[in-house]
Amino acid sequence: MAYKSRVTNKCMGASFAGQVNAANRTETSDLINVLQRDVNPALRRIYDKGVQNKKDAAVNKMKELYATKDAETINQEILNGVHPELSGKYVEKTVQYHRGRHEAVDAIKRIEENKNKYNFQETNLPAFYKEYLPSFADKDGSYALGFAAVFNKFKANDALRDAEVRSNYAQTKKIEEGVKIISAQDVTDVWSTANSLKAPLPPEEGDAGTRYMYSNEEVNQVVMSYAENLYNTATSTDEIDRALKILNSSRGIGKDGMKLGSLASTKRKDVSKLI
Repeated sequence: MAYKSRVTNKCMGASFAGQVNAANRTETSDLINVLQRDVNPALRRIYDKGVQNKKDAAVNKMKELYATKDAETINQEILNGVHPELSGKYVEKTVQYHRGRHEAVDAIKRIEENKNKYNFQETNLPAFYKEYLPSFADKDGSYALGFAAVFNKFKANDALRDAEVRSNYAQTKKIEEGVKIISAQDVTDVWSTANSLKAPLPPEEGDAGTRYMYSNEEVNQVVMSYAENLYNTATSTDEIDRALKILNSSRGIGKDGMKLGSLASTKRKDVSKLI
């Protein structure tokens, strides 16, 4: 019987678990895979936790410093290396972010302290703010983000207050202009002149509704203001009588063809008080 070789091209282990142990897979490579799969994530978590702890320590240190020192002093101390826990690439962004937050509070305080210098008729809020804001040219993005996180809320609320003041002023001027127009009229012509203020205007872009220069309520307010001015400046009973006649005069005919009656007949509290 001829001899048959028992040597094959298979590697050791092929007959034990149905798996070929290729030349690029060894006990050493298996160990490396285990380390990469199980140990490295743990090490990464430990590393990330260490970085976070440094950031948290930096935040607490910043709070401590800002409780007793101004921003310029703190910044100079950081540059001089007085506070090593506030240096290094891991905490620098955090420090700048919280520095921006604290300096936003200081800026808001300066703005509020100087609000008496703000004249909305001559300037606007962004232009007024410039004198009290820090320069951002030499600051990084983290500082700007921290500053905006605090300042933007104040700015939005301040803008709403400013818009309300501007709107009230514009409305007051509008009523004053209407009063000026009707003040030269005789008592019998006051309401016809006042109603002429309700001149139609072109609709706003994208709106098909009809607009008027003065609304019905604004016309009423114009006449009320005129009567009140007559009372406040009266030097004779004739001027007071003129004011009373205006308040008791018919306001004309409404859109439905019905008589509108006088302001006095509306029983409005402000009209009754003036009478």
